[in-house]
Amino acid sequence: MARWSVSAMLALCLAAAGCCGKHTGTAPSETGSADAVTGQDVKREVKDAARTVGAYADEEMEDLKESFKRFRKRTKRDIKVLERKARKGGRKTKAEWADIRAGIRKRKEAVAEKLEKVQESTADERAKARTELRDAMTSLEQYLGDAAARLKKDQDAPADADSSEQEPTGAGDG
Repeated sequence: MARWSVSAMLALCLAAAGCCGKHTGTAPSETGSADAVTGQDVKREVKDAARTVGAYADEEMEDLKESFKRFRKRTKRDIKVLERKARKGGRKTKAEWADIRAGIRKRKEAVAEKLEKVQESTADERAKARTELRDAMTSLEQYLGDAAARLKKDQDAPADADSSEQEPTGAGDG
């Protein structure tokens, strides 16, 4: 859709430039010199402007992709850390992990939805879509931080409350 709106703008500019190109006379400047802007000059400027806008949009998307790649790497690492903590914990911690995992999945889906919205957005919609994506990413990061605190709290809980369900030391649950 974004390409459609840029293409439409470009077509309108080129059409306007085409009208200027049909003019056979020259427009004198305010000083009266014969330096005139031709239709070709206008077309060239419009093309340059369109290339610049396109390059900026491409650069903006590349920056977003890089930022998202770093975000995804961080969150994968954080989730693996949480999984390890949950495996080491007792029954209560593992039950807590099941709830946390569902919350993570929900927030990851929201991030994916917002990313798709950014990719499909027009130039006018892109700023809002990017803000929504960043908000969803922040929500997931905060949730992961809260989840780490919840698991730590469960692991720090008195052992007697959870000891009957814990496996003996040295036996892993794989």
